[in-house]
Amino acid sequence: MVDTYKNGYEPTFDTAFAKEIGYVGERWIAKERRRGVLEEKVVFDPGQLRGLALSGGGIRSASFCMGVVQQLHRAGIIDRLHYMSTVSGGGFTGSSLSWFLSWKPQEGKRFGTELDNFPFTGGEPAGVRNASMAISSKTEAPIDGRMVLDYIRQRASYLNPGAGFTVVSAMAILLRSVLTSVIGFVLLMAIFSQLILHLGLFRENLGEAGIALPPALAFLASLDVLAAAGLLMLAILGVTVIFYSLFTGLPLPGTWDYALRRTYQKVAGFLLGLGIALLLLSLLHIVIDWLGGNHVRGDLPTLGTLSTTLGAVGGLAVRSLRDAKPGLMTGLAMALLPPVSLFLLVAGIGVLGHEIALYVVQAGGMLELAFLAATLVYCVWTNINLTGLHRFYRDRLMESFMPDPEDIRDDLQAAETSADDKALADICGMEDDGPYHLINTHVVLLGAKKARLRSREGDAFVMSRLYCGSEATGFIPTESWLPGPAWPAWIAMGKRVGAMRLPTAMAISGAALNPRAGADGQGATKGGAVSALLNLLNLRLGYWVPSPRKLGAGGFLPSYRTSPNFIFPGLFQGLFGFYHNENANWLELSDGGHFENTGIYELVRRRVRTIVFADGSTDPEIALQSFANVLEKIYIDFNVTVDFADKDAHFTSLMKGTGTPQDNLAQRLQFAGAGYAVGTIRYPKIDGKEQPAGLLIYIKSTMVRDLPVALYSYKATNPLFPSESLADQFFSEQQFEAYRALGFALTKSMVEKARATQVWAAALDIPFVAPAS
Repeated sequence: MVDTYKNGYEPTFDTAFAKEIGYVGERWIAKERRRGVLEEKVVFDPGQLRGLALSGGGIRSASFCMGVVQQLHRAGIIDRLHYMSTVSGGGFTGSSLSWFLSWKPQEGKRFGTELDNFPFTGGEPAGVRNASMAISSKTEAPIDGRMVLDYIRQRASYLNPGAGFTVVSAMAILLRSVLTSVIGFVLLMAIFSQLILHLGLFRENLGEAGIALPPALAFLASLDVLAAAGLLMLAILGVTVIFYSLFTGLPLPGTWDYALRRTYQKVAGFLLGLGIALLLLSLLHIVIDWLGGNHVRGDLPTLGTLSTTLGAVGGLAVRSLRDAKPGLMTGLAMALLPPVSLFLLVAGIGVLGHEIALYVVQAGGMLELAFLAATLVYCVWTNINLTGLHRFYRDRLMESFMPDPEDIRDDLQAAETSADDKALADICGMEDDGPYHLINTHVVLLGAKKARLRSREGDAFVMSRLYCGSEATGFIPTESWLPGPAWPAWIAMGKRVGAMRLPTAMAISGAALNPRAGADGQGATKGGAVSALLNLLNLRLGYWVPSPRKLGAGGFLPSYRTSPNFIFPGLFQGLFGFYHNENANWLELSDGGHFENTGIYELVRRRVRTIVFADGSTDPEIALQSFANVLEKIYIDFNVTVDFADKDAHFTSLMKGTGTPQDNLAQRLQFAGAGYAVGTIRYPKIDGKEQPAGLLIYIKSTMVRDLPVALYSYKATNPLFPSESLADQFFSEQQFEAYRALGFALTKSMVEKARATQVWAAALDIPFVAPAS
């Protein structure tokens, strides 16, 4: 049976892992030899694996994890890790690390894990460096770790990075995504209405429309001036959206692709804003006419547009309220707004589609055929991965965390970076330092065949250099997996345009906003009305990919599939939820935190013996919800437990108010007893044999004593620190530095304890330093 699989597909984790661990072992041996370890002393023991897990939590977690990674590097621990498993915000830092470690040598050197070449550590302070660079040519300045850190720190507000990108630009992209989707569904509704009219199931006296002029002119003539002008603005914008949607699916060179996206941003916001403003001004006139009994035909398209617009605005409000502070008003709004907005949106799309169908059917003949062909081209060609919010989100993350050397030297916002073409299959090479990177995502499976997957509505889906997949879907070699269009080589100019890229994988892992998915499997976006709204408006950060299982089976789909579009999977799987399971041709990937938000799950699956876990997740009450979620899943799925028997490093010491002594400062800042805890991992027997216990070192973003003074000052003016709202993805330099410094300080305390504890030091493979008597 296995011989019938294509493209190197592996149906089970065990068969894929056997090849993965062989590669990890080869990398380890090659790295040890580069370090100068004698060949006969190089040892790789699959039973003594060490891994780092970086949690989700957006830019907050990325900042905290940056400090953790820096301190682990200083202690020599990064160099002793075999695996790095990242989720969401932790993946911003982890993917940035993998990007820099995969750089080709520059000035005869390359980044690595030695003390003098790590991407985030070392080099002159910014002021000293800039002064020296003023004398010499900037192009001659070698890139060091401190320059990289400064570059990232200054771009912590990655969704509003400057250089022409503003909040207005982001809103324009948001509204473009909405309009692109609305156009698609209105066109599909028009085709459906045409069918209804031809079947005679809905009688309509077309003569009442009184069309003597060409349809388009008569349509505008029947409206008041403001409504006509507003619709004209939206029509012009609609044309630009259609052209954008058609061109963005082509295998354009990177420079052209960026230029297209940037040019669009400059016109979209103005046209859309003006059109909506004019339509809203015309609403008063329409309402007065209707109240007076003057029901004119031209009011229906305008009301349809207004209904659609109000539904869309309601959808955007729902998207914003999802991150709002819980309360009576928020709860009431989230109870009423989604169904009302959904009703207005569906009603508006229905009216607009029907009105368009009436004019097309009346014109008849070739216009009907042309309209049908144009609708199919638009709805099948438009790649909903590229025209939604995912692409904007991905580009901003890439430009901030994966810059090129010249961008770092000049300290300029990247207009594009070579990471845009960095295939996931090209990271963690044999010549690269650093741990083997696992990027965690969630595959949405509403109607999974297995009860366990169906109750979770999904499964853990991991992406790495060698394999991508999940238990539910099997595993496909990353080199053979082309989630993008399967372009012929002569069109793609020899470029593997469909290959999964590192920035794309990073952005999918951080796709926090997605229909039918929520943090740790919970949240408002899992609700039916909210999910339908997000699907209709294409307000998703997730990504549609072809199924590894289907590609492994071979046949027609892998070679001749289209891009993910409004019909397949957008309409049937996305909106209606049909065939949304592990056997589908298309799979929907979202934030890894929608399955589990720690990164521990995949490390435990691989029986990693020593795990260092950095937790920067949303947890203002230190309830450890994400940690509890993963403990439940690893017990159910792998029969693995974690217990905390060490009273001096118990997980309860992470909680607020457990610090001693209880003086005024401790009570005011709610000090925890410690910023780290240590647990014992109990793996199940293999072939009846007991397995050695593992070690879990848990570093938590919490306030403790003996931190840098600046952190107490920041806490005094920002009471929610270190759990400020996840809705804030526009970090300032000061915010980024506060979380980085916290991760750095807490990890330093952990390392000092580890060096003085023989069992911990042995587990981390660092020197043991006996404490002074």
